Amino acid sequence: LALLTAGLSRAADPDALFAVLMAAAIAGFALTVGWHRVARDPILPRRLLRKISFTAANVTHLLVGAALIGAMVTVPLMANTVLGASPLEGGLRLMRMTVAILFGAIAGGYLTQRGGARLPAVAGLLLATAGLFAMSGWDLDVADPWMTVHLAVAGLGFGLLISPITTCGLQDALGGERGTASALVTVSRMVGMTVGLAALTAWGTARYRTLSADLPAFTSSPADQAGLMEGAAEAGMKVFQGFFLAAAATTAVAIVFAWLMTRERHE
Repeated sequence: LALLTAGLSRAADPDALFAVLMAAAIAGFALTVGWHRVARDPILPRRLLRKISFTAANVTHLLVGAALIGAMVTVPLMANTVLGASPLEGGLRLMRMTVAILFGAIAGGYLTQRGGARLPAVAGLLLATAGLFAMSGWDLDVADPWMTVHLAVAGLGFGLLISPITTCGLQDALGGERGTASALVTVSRMVGMTVGLAALTAWGTARYRTLSADLPAFTSSPADQAGLMEGAAEAGMKVFQGFFLAAAATTAVAIVFAWLMTRERHE
């Protein structure tokens, strides 16, 4: 994981070191899989990894983590830079999504308990995808009420996913495996957040450099300075739009794994 994260951080300008890091990460993954196949007491439970629902739950959580960190980093960063808002305002804008996650988590737990994991899992991913896709259309003039609506829809979707993913990750675990299964499901989300942040940072840096390549490095003219600031803001907004769009695509892909995760009804 360390090698993969380090490699992805250089993905914007791939070089020999990038190739070495990615090759080492792949080799490390292969060795880990090989060791777990023969180890007498493996760290990861082999029996659970053979269960489609358990593996799909972990993949779903990994993708959700990558999308969630993309949104949580982008919202305050965008507010503090291209939108010219204060750090407090950036935090308050993000809170519109995190508060919705709370209500979504309560609703997701109730729906999972009453009708199984499939409805809240798929509905949550659809809502998250819709909210993130709408956020990818924000521009420099974005304002309420649509900003709050889009953030709330995405947050509600992320919240709905908490209970069904946990339920599917633990349903096949035996008594002695539940601690490991729960930890692995949580780690999957953290891995998604780590890898997703590394990839977005590398891509965003390269994207901004490309979009701002024609902007002058310095000018003493007030009129030109205003144009420079406007051009930099527009380039930054396009990068943030790309972040939201990538997050929306990630949650859309996760729907496939959520369907596999919930192929059986959970009581």
